[in-house]
Amino acid sequence: MAGRVRRMLVGVLPAVLNGPGTALLRIRDLDDEVDALHSQVVKFLGQVSQRTLSDKNTAELVSLIEATNNIEAIGDIIETNMVQIGFQRIDQSITPSDATREVLTDLHISVVAAYDTAMDALTAGDLMLADTVSEMKEDITAQVRAAGAHQAERLIADEPQRVEAYRLEMDLINSLNRIYYFTKRTAREVLPLRKKQVKDHAAIVGGE
Repeated sequence: MAGRVRRMLVGVLPAVLNGPGTALLRIRDLDDEVDALHSQVVKFLGQVSQRTLSDKNTAELVSLIEATNNIEAIGDIIETNMVQIGFQRIDQSITPSDATREVLTDLHISVVAAYDTAMDALTAGDLMLADTVSEMKEDITAQVRAAGAHQAERLIADEPQRVEAYRLEMDLINSLNRIYYFTKRTAREVLPLRKKQVKDHAAIVGGE
């Protein structure tokens, strides 16, 4: 499941900025697969919850459910928000500037790095890696603010469809920031899982 979401995350920005509609549809199709896997995982964990569990195992189960929901939420942001932005870019024939592409790409790279670190932390039960995801907040927040400032400067540029482009590009920035938010929440679920690896944990966070 997490592997499919990663493919969506890695591929969505190039598709939004450059790709034809078929590239965006491929991202949307991956989200359908993620939704199906999410339903299966939640159903399985619901069955596990009906057993007699210790307080420790109950806490671990809750953390797995939360992590799974956060990963699925990232997929939904990509499919519902970012893919739609891509279609709007095509429909309105908007071409982001090279400077804007660079700003968005740098932020995207940071968010993907945070996601990868969070998934590694979950798989290994590594608190240090989980803390690394939280520590990325300062840099990513600075990138988000710098991207917003760049967009404000671009808003007064003498170019066609500048206002429409500004709205789409700000929506992209906000979507990437929300993805980081859910990534950080996912990493926080490492703490209850640290001392004991649940048997089906790897299947949830490591599936392609």
